[in-house]
Amino acid sequence: MNNPKYTTDLMPKLPKLPVPDLDITLSSLKEWSTPLLSAKEFADLDATIDQFAKSDGPILQQRLEKMADRTDGSWLAPIWETGYLANREPLQSSSNFAFTVSSDDIPSNASQAHLTAEIIAHFTEAYLSFATGQQPIEQFRDGSPMDMSYYLNFFKSMRFAHAQEDTFHQGVADTDDQQVTVIHGGHVFFIQVTDDHGQPIAVNDIEAQIASILNHQDAADDFPGIITSLPREKAAQLLTELWDNPHNQAIWDSVADSLFSISLVKAPSSGNHLKEVLLEIDDRFVDKTLQVVIFDDLHVGFAIEHSRVDGVPALNLIQHAMTGLTAGSGCIPAAKLDPESFEVDTGMAAKLADAYETAEELYAQMSITSHSFNHFGKTQIKAAKVSPDAFFHIALALAMFRLTGQWRSIYEPVSMRAFYQGRTENARSVNAEKKQFILAFQNGEDPAHLKPLFEAAAKAHTDRIRLAQKGYGVERHLLGLETVFNQAPEGLEVADKLFHSTQLAKLRTDFLSTTSIPLSRHPRTHLRADRR
Repeated sequence: MNNPKYTTDLMPKLPKLPVPDLDITLSSLKEWSTPLLSAKEFADLDATIDQFAKSDGPILQQRLEKMADRTDGSWLAPIWETGYLANREPLQSSSNFAFTVSSDDIPSNASQAHLTAEIIAHFTEAYLSFATGQQPIEQFRDGSPMDMSYYLNFFKSMRFAHAQEDTFHQGVADTDDQQVTVIHGGHVFFIQVTDDHGQPIAVNDIEAQIASILNHQDAADDFPGIITSLPREKAAQLLTELWDNPHNQAIWDSVADSLFSISLVKAPSSGNHLKEVLLEIDDRFVDKTLQVVIFDDLHVGFAIEHSRVDGVPALNLIQHAMTGLTAGSGCIPAAKLDPESFEVDTGMAAKLADAYETAEELYAQMSITSHSFNHFGKTQIKAAKVSPDAFFHIALALAMFRLTGQWRSIYEPVSMRAFYQGRTENARSVNAEKKQFILAFQNGEDPAHLKPLFEAAAKAHTDRIRLAQKGYGVERHLLGLETVFNQAPEGLEVADKLFHSTQLAKLRTDFLSTTSIPLSRHPRTHLRADRR
């Protein structure tokens, strides 16, 4: 059974996510929308919001409050998960997120087999610490506990393509006879990582199994994992057809119930490891929650399916997995390990080939690059008594305006781990104070005049973040109101007008998406935020 330490035992120690006051949210909605809209657009939105506040808004607020009262955990959690599972776009380009780790953090003389074995061992160690309740509760600086209910969701989990809305498999957090899925050359292997007493298998024994896998030189012709890269309706059709064979479904279920997946692949000729980790579909089940990609040039990446997990816990696990890596002895003999084989007929093989072409076309249409800024960092910014996050977002808004001449919405997630199952809020970082400063800065106004404008922009940014951290953000509250509206929309015309307005769409559409990385050693990262 799942350890209650991070769920039911933690629940009474954390506050429940509040339903914000409707009037405050609607007032904030006006404030947040102002810098993005023309005077005419804002006047129309302002009138609609005022109508909503007097008519449909209180009705939907009451519905949402009743939903929250009936929910033991967070009222947002099931809404948020459903939003992900209802997404019909290919996961690798719409909602998955990914990280690559600098090769400086990896011993240069390690073998691919040893590096893989150590990463597997470290993740397995992390899993066992949560499954047995040995992992300490994380705390804020004031000693109050953080939500940890999502950590076990990284393991033994997988999203299943299903018509209209996907389903989610979450395995029981047992410790004995656990496996990890390894994919190499289109072949699927299962390696043992704990014994029948729940003890971890030695790194040398895991390395021997990995060495055996790498010795398989012949690539499989038809790898059904390609199904997971398709738009979800098409993926559901092909998965149902594949599962008509009980043997195939049994292998798929074993992949789902394995701790995580490892893909052993060739380094990209382009050198763009980040794009490969997020968007490539060879040797991947892209709807497996935790996917580790290890290249033969010893670069390492992580792709994450977003439905039940978020970025900060993912980064914490990755940091654990990448800490303390060694070069190894280099003399571990390979063990004998055979792959599991799907049974694919000629009709399914043709459909898999078509699916591969579709995924490759999507890959070719997208571009990802990374750049490191090393001129100065948060130490210098803090010395000037400015929030580094506020400084970055002022600079980002300035760059956006210089490049586009427009004011567009910027996604900034705010961790809500002060609440049980809090997940994230969205602070929408463009505000009126930033806009005023940037326009003055662009006009070359006197620094004595710019300084108070900059300080006001930074303060407004920080105030918005703090409000969101307390559970009083705008966007998730609107999502809750819209959810209860969609359940029974009859007669609520003003709500329909508000939720489908072009003005609200401008606020919700991410022109840029950002994240902060709270680590002492930072992986080089790319985060692809969902589009809601």
